[in-house]
Amino acid sequence: RFSHDADGRLVREVRPDGLSRTFILDDSGYLTAIQTTGTQGGVRRETQQRDALGRLLRTENEHGQRTFSYNRLDQITAVTLTPTEAGQQQHRMQADTVRFEYDRSGWLTAEHAGNGSICYQRDALGNPTDITLPDGQHLTHLYYGSGHLLQTALDGLTVSEYERDSLHRQIMRTQGQLATYSGYDDDGLLSWQRSLASGSAPVLPGQRPARQGCVTSRDYYWNNHGEVGTIDDGLRGSVVYSYDRSGYLTGRSGQMYDHDRYYYDKAGNLLDNEGQGAVMSNRLPGCGRDRYGYNEWGELTTRRDQQLEWNAQGQLTRVISGNTETHYGYDALG
Repeated sequence: RFSHDADGRLVREVRPDGLSRTFILDDSGYLTAIQTTGTQGGVRRETQQRDALGRLLRTENEHGQRTFSYNRLDQITAVTLTPTEAGQQQHRMQADTVRFEYDRSGWLTAEHAGNGSICYQRDALGNPTDITLPDGQHLTHLYYGSGHLLQTALDGLTVSEYERDSLHRQIMRTQGQLATYSGYDDDGLLSWQRSLASGSAPVLPGQRPARQGCVTSRDYYWNNHGEVGTIDDGLRGSVVYSYDRSGYLTGRSGQMYDHDRYYYDKAGNLLDNEGQGAVMSNRLPGCGRDRYGYNEWGELTTRRDQQLEWNAQGQLTRVISGNTETHYGYDALG
């Protein structure tokens, strides 16, 4: 459900699971705070500060504060994250600043962060032709026409080369010792792919190589609605897909797969089985043998044998799976 003020601006949202968000606006109509009330009564509040032009200068919640700087062209030049004590202790958040540089045309030329810098050189169309990575390596791109990628190289060593047809669709791509060829049907849909080892006989444009001698091969078959009906894979065998009238995937079967069936309610929510009925919230309780648990903010907290933790920004910060514990950290951009 949505509520609006006298000027028609959104001021409150209540989601199907009972989670609600209240939007607080200033006299100019700019958002100054978002207050989220969880399904168990907990409250999260994010405040926002803007300048006279409406540009976002600062956001703050219980785990951290972000500040934003701009140049005269309104391009963002820096984002700084300052964690609160709770953010540091509960989620191991660290202070970070990401800075941006631009050329006279307004193109991004450099990004600087705590883990290093990335620098860009561009052609007249703005396509990045040379990217200097944080470790000093150079990733170069060669284009043709209006910006169609032709070659990618790392420190002068070719990573991939591309060939395209008259419609600029990729028909060949090299990667290491492999060359992958692609073909399309009359509707422009991908029809087949073949990967050959280097030294194989050359393939003419549009020619479909025989499967014998291919490292990998795939043929794609589409139905009249533009949905992939069958993928015939030279390694994994055929996989057949079925759909309902709304385009939802209802089945998958193949030589290396069980016969999987998928059921949905009228709103498109995935169900456990055909007779389950409607899902009464937007929190999926499970799928197949998997069961899911959520916190009051609607964030996934349990899945199979995993436990997940989130910060006030809605970012995943820790996953516990058996005897393994994984922590996630984020830069100032999130």
